[in-house]
Amino acid sequence: MGRHGEGTPLHRHPEDDETFYVLEGEMTFFLGDDRPVPASAGSFVDVAGRAAHAFRVDPGTARYLIITTAQHERFYRAISEPVGSRTLPPEAPMDMARVMAAAEQYNVEVLGPPPGASA
Repeated sequence: MGRHGEGTPLHRHPEDDETFYVLEGEMTFFLGDDRPVPASAGSFVDVAGRAAHAFRVDPGTARYLIITTAQHERFYRAISEPVGSRTLPPEAPMDMARVMAAAEQYNVEVLGPPPGASA
């Protein structure tokens, strides 16, 4: 689940494929050539492991499932904090040192800022 504007930097993970299924809300995915791909509830977005990609949540909030292969699930666990309830936690920036350490451990190559982000 994510809030408006949340997303990922441009990245790739050669060993892991991902499929996203949008349950609620709207998201934009950036695949390969940074072309925006809109996705709303009921959309599937497939990302091949070697493809550079990013995503962001558009207005409001979005709920989505991520189906991964190989070790990518371990990367998500390494960068996440357990929550005490089924609500969004208070807004806070990601711990980028933690993200980068997990990226190195689980072979996720961060390529740059999210597409469209101001420098």
